Amino acid sequence: MSIADFSGRIRPDACPGALQVHEAADGPLARIRLPGGAASPAQLHALADCAEAFGSGVIELTSRANVQVRGLHSPTAFAERLTAAGLLPSLAHERVRNIVASPMSGRGVLGVVDVLAVVQALDLALCGRERLAGLPGRFLFAVDDGTGDVSGLGADVTWAAVAVDAPPNAEIIGARTDARNSGAALPDGALPHGALPGGALPGGAPPNGVLPDGALPNRALPGGALRSGESPGGRLLLAGWDTGLICSPAAAVPLMLAAAEAFLDERPDDAPHAWRIQELENGPARITARLTADPAVRALTTVPATGTMGQNPTTDPVPDPTIDPVTRPSVDRPVTPLERADVGRRAGRITQRDGRVALQVLVPLGRLTPAQLRALADSGPAVRLTPWRTAVSLDLSPEAADRAERALTEAGLVTDPASPWTGVTACTGRPGCGKALADVQADARRWVESQAAAPGTPVHWAGCERRCGLPRGQVVELIATGDGYRRHPQ
Repeated sequence: MSIADFSGRIRPDACPGALQVHEAADGPLARIRLPGGAASPAQLHALADCAEAFGSGVIELTSRANVQVRGLHSPTAFAERLTAAGLLPSLAHERVRNIVASPMSGRGVLGVVDVLAVVQALDLALCGRERLAGLPGRFLFAVDDGTGDVSGLGADVTWAAVAVDAPPNAEIIGARTDARNSGAALPDGALPHGALPGGALPGGAPPNGVLPDGALPNRALPGGALRSGESPGGRLLLAGWDTGLICSPAAAVPLMLAAAEAFLDERPDDAPHAWRIQELENGPARITARLTADPAVRALTTVPATGTMGQNPTTDPVPDPTIDPVTRPSVDRPVTPLERADVGRRAGRITQRDGRVALQVLVPLGRLTPAQLRALADSGPAVRLTPWRTAVSLDLSPEAADRAERALTEAGLVTDPASPWTGVTACTGRPGCGKALADVQADARRWVESQAAAPGTPVHWAGCERRCGLPRGQVVELIATGDGYRRHPQ
C-alpha cells in the first residue's frame, strides 16, 4: 500500500495516496472518510483499536461527518488495518469520498426517503470512475432525505428529496410548501458497502451508479404515506442553488456524478484553485446548462430545468424536530418553526416515524477516546456521525435507549438535552496546532464545567484569528489573543 506523508498543511487536491496524512504539531494526523457518516459497529471498533494501537488515542469528528486520528506513529500499519476493515476501499479515490447525508435517513417527521442506499451507491460509483479521482479534495456531495438538514450546508452537488409533484419553486430547506412525508424506505443492506481493493467494484455492483429496479421499494412507513399522485423524488442543487432538475432516487447517483464530471469539464486547466463549484464564475448556471444539453442526463430527470436558478438556501442547518409522538404533526399540515428543535446540535431522544427511538449524542468538543467510540458502536444496531460533530444511534426500542443512555453517559458522552455542552465547539488549539495561542480545548472544558445550563447562543472557542471550525449561523466567538480571549461580537 502506498501511504503519502506530508510536511505542513497539504493542498486539498494534492494527496495521491489512499490515506490522507497531515503533519500536525502533535504528530501525523490521518483523515478517514465515512460517507454519510455511516460505519458498521465492527468498523467503528476497528477504528477505535487502530487509534489506540497506532495513534495517540485522540479521534476527532469533522464537519463532513468524517473522523481524524491524531498522533500516528505507524501510518502504514494503521492504513493496512483500516483497509482490512473496509474503511479504505480505493487507493485512488479516498480523498474525494466526501459525502454527507441526513443522519436520520427517512426516519424523522420531515424525511421523505431513507437515503443510505443512495449514499452507498454514490460511493461505489464514485470509486468506480477513474476520472473522478481527479476531483478536488474539498469537493462535497450531500444527500438530503427531505428534512433539509444537509441541503443547507453548501455542498457542491446535493440531491434533496421531495415529493415529485411539489411545485417547481417549493422550498427545500426546512418545512417545504407541499412536500409531505412519503412511505419510501430502503431495505437494509440493499447496497452493502463491500471492500473495493484498488478501486474495483464488488461483483454485481452497478458501475454507473444506477440502482436496480426495486432497490428503492415504495413501502409504507408508520406515521406517513405518499399522497395520491406523489412519488419520492429529489432536486439537484449545485453549490446550494436549485437547478430545477428533479429525478427519482434510482437516478440520483448518475445525475450527481454527471454534475461532478461537468464541473471537471468547466474547470479550466489553468485554474487549479477552483476547488468548489462556487469558485467557478457562474458555476451553477454553467454546469446546469451542460447537464440539460446532454440527452443522457435529460433522460434521468422527470422535470426539465425551470430556466431560473433558485435562491441560495440558508447555510444554517434546520435538522429534524424532536417531537413527542402524541404531538407530532400529521402529514396534512406544515411543520412549524417551533417544532423544528435543533436536533443536529442538541442531545436527547427522537421518536422515529416507526415508533422506535433515535438517540442523539453530543461529543464534547468533537473529540472521542477509543473507549467512547466503542461505546457508540455498541449503543444500537446503527450509528451515524453527523456534520455537527455529534452522533445518532438509530432504531432503538425504549428499553434499549435507556441502556444506551446509561452506557454513553458513563463513557463521558452527553445524552441530556439540557447539558451545558450544547452548542459549545472549539478548534484543535494547543498543542495540536502550531498557530494556536492557547489550549482552547482545556479552557472550553473548564468554562463548560462552570456553567449550570446550555448557553443561549452557540459558543465557539478559537485558538487564533483563523477561527478554524467556526459553526454556521449565529455564534459567540471567544478568540485567543495570547493574553486572554477576545469576545466577538462584543
